[in-house]
Amino acid sequence: MANQFSEFLRAASLAQATATASGAAASPIFPTDLDVLNYALTLEHLENAFYQQVLASGKLQGNAAKYLAIIGAHEQAHVDALTAAIRGAGGMPVKPRKSYAFAKLGDLNTQAGILAVAEKLEATGVAAYNGAAREIASKAILGVAGSIVAVEARHTAIIRALLNPNANPAPKAFEDLLSPATVVGAIAPILGPGADQQPLDADAQEVVDQIAASGPPFYLVTPQEARTGPSVRDAALAVAKKRGLDTTPEPVGTVENTTIPGPGGPLPVRVYTPAGTGPFPVTVYFHGGGWVLFSTDVYDASCRGLTNQAKCVVVSVDYRQGPEHRFPAAHDDAYAAYRYVLANTARFGGDPKRVAVAGESAGGNLATAVCLRAKADGVAQPVYQLLVYPITNYAFDTPSYNENAEAVPLNKPGMLWFFRYYLNSPQDGANPLISPLRAPDLQGLAPATVITDDVDPLRDEGEAYAQRLKDAGVAVKAMRYTGVMHEFFSMPLVIAKAKQAQAMAGADLRAAFGN
Repeated sequence: MANQFSEFLRAASLAQATATASGAAASPIFPTDLDVLNYALTLEHLENAFYQQVLASGKLQGNAAKYLAIIGAHEQAHVDALTAAIRGAGGMPVKPRKSYAFAKLGDLNTQAGILAVAEKLEATGVAAYNGAAREIASKAILGVAGSIVAVEARHTAIIRALLNPNANPAPKAFEDLLSPATVVGAIAPILGPGADQQPLDADAQEVVDQIAASGPPFYLVTPQEARTGPSVRDAALAVAKKRGLDTTPEPVGTVENTTIPGPGGPLPVRVYTPAGTGPFPVTVYFHGGGWVLFSTDVYDASCRGLTNQAKCVVVSVDYRQGPEHRFPAAHDDAYAAYRYVLANTARFGGDPKRVAVAGESAGGNLATAVCLRAKADGVAQPVYQLLVYPITNYAFDTPSYNENAEAVPLNKPGMLWFFRYYLNSPQDGANPLISPLRAPDLQGLAPATVITDDVDPLRDEGEAYAQRLKDAGVAVKAMRYTGVMHEFFSMPLVIAKAKQAQAMAGADLRAAFGN
């Protein structure tokens, strides 16, 4: 977790990068003004912890000790002011991280080294505040942020004067010193895990460390760049190779790449058929990736596992993705794929009376959206829906979002990035296909298994959706796996609980199929 970024700094950098890439002002990246304040509070916790640590070290003398004590008191006041503002507006303030590795920023054994690190942190803070302040709508909240950033700028000038008493103490414009585009590298190495984040099992932590070491997070680059980078599957395979494991894909009867008709043209699908003689039950499967990233290749292990565990044909759909094809393109493709398979099960050696849907993350959203559309159109419901950490609500205010602010591989900045590149506008987020948790009526939907995990911003909304289904009279099995993170289900080769989850999911599907 040590390579993860402050939410606030990531968001400011993303805003700058998006504006640079588009040649225009970046669109808003914070859902609410309270989010801006929480990003700011993340940074203030960090600075406050730094000054407490260096003031207690005994390495500071004279004016350096005097003025850094004053600055430290300011940082505590900033924490108090932001916390009060957030609570006063009905929000939930973020907590400080469990740990910070400040030594990675420079030499903390000398006064000059401490001052150099302090200068970097203060200048970074000014850059980060300015990267987000233009999005604040509330004048009261803008006033809080404005007063803080003015103090931060003065801190920078004071520290520079302490570093070089003969230099002009007036600070340069922060844009010339440290733009939001370079903020990311400034304090990336020092943030530990979030205060409330649950610990990971050793095998899951190894995968997380591999993902973090693979390069910048996807949400700091464009979708086109992110698609060329390492995937979560690549990280799992890298871990498997380090352990000396055989990385040959799990065998199934046959695998065929083909196409089916779709609303935007032929839809690529990968068809996994179990060994034996059909007709088999069929599961139409939708991969994850926030409707923007990944493909059938990345989730190959999930489909192979379900094929064998459920003894069914799995039709994995490569639906259209944003930003090239925005909402509702992926949802239209998913529904079209389900209807085609339902009407043409013989083509796949399947039984038309035993067709289920399944998906992970955005794919879980697509799977349950298929059920909603089928209900609205009077089309036969799937016999079952398997929803693995599904996206069910366009909202970012649950405890699991707060707890997993720095989680890998998925966190709040990542979800904001996905929505930015798939939705046409924030108004799309209220559509029940994006936010099935807000659907007015869930009665009559297919029975479901809903799988969630500890270290995942989507945990709470997935479990809330499971409860809403239950309240609507739908038979639901909800299971949270502890010690694992988002994407674990697709990694049975290296994460033990992924094997358990796939086995459970397969057993639930078999029961629904009557196997």
